[in-house]
Amino acid sequence: MSHLFVPNQSLSNFGVEPKDPGYIYVLHASSRLKIGRSINKQTRIKQAKTWLPECEVIGVKPFWNHKSIEKYLQLGMVRFWVTGEWYEFEGDEFEDWFLTEFQAFSETDINKNSIDFIYFMNSTGMSELTLEFSERKSSKLGFQREESTHSSHHVDQNRCNSPKEKP
Repeated sequence: MSHLFVPNQSLSNFGVEPKDPGYIYVLHASSRLKIGRSINKQTRIKQAKTWLPECEVIGVKPFWNHKSIEKYLQLGMVRFWVTGEWYEFEGDEFEDWFLTEFQAFSETDINKNSIDFIYFMNSTGMSELTLEFSERKSSKLGFQREESTHSSHHVDQNRCNSPKEKP
């Protein structure tokens, strides 16, 4: 790990445990965003560029508890979920807001980012979705399937409920 990952004593004032350091990255490809995590940002971005050469790197930001941060972000954006770590906003203004706010996180200050993330989640209503997920006690994938409003997750109910036509 890098010298960036030195815990600040004030983290405990915010309930942030200085463990599991890593990076959260956001990539943009076509009309979708990929939200993922890595402990080695250079390697991960290099890998991403091989399987998705046209992608734009929106940001790669350091956080304590990066596995949890990724999960909370993905749960908080569940209505835009498409598949895996991919999200599509279909014209929703939340995309611009999210990109602006994500880019505002520091490129280097893991302590500041980890504290600012608390405010980020609480100011958006995304934290309520993480609470809803906890209360349901369902799998992450199950929750994503139930809550996504993405058009690819909606099936024409009339088609499903109508009897099959005979040839």
